[in-house]
Amino acid sequence: MDNYWKRNLENKDLSISEIDGMIHKFIHNLLLMAEDDPQMQHAVHLKSSMIQHQEMILSIKDAIKPGIFQTFYKPYTKDQIKNYFTKL
Repeated sequence: MDNYWKRNLENKDLSISEIDGMIHKFIHNLLLMAEDDPQMQHAVHLKSSMIQHQEMILSIKDAIKPGIFQTFYKPYTKDQIKNYFTKL
């Protein structure tokens, strides 16, 4: 997590939506790495699995930064993400 944050987000002038997109990609990649079956790793890109995969990503993002106003008006912080993964 620290390496990803330093490499992609730290000391960069990014908008809230750009940071949100980077966190989305980060969670997507973590979910893919968690799959043991290589076929399932590729299945998330199929139409039949994509909605479920997106719902998983959005539920994780909401757990990290809850609330509709937080989503659009405050960027993710490194501490929020670390706290979420520490609690798992």
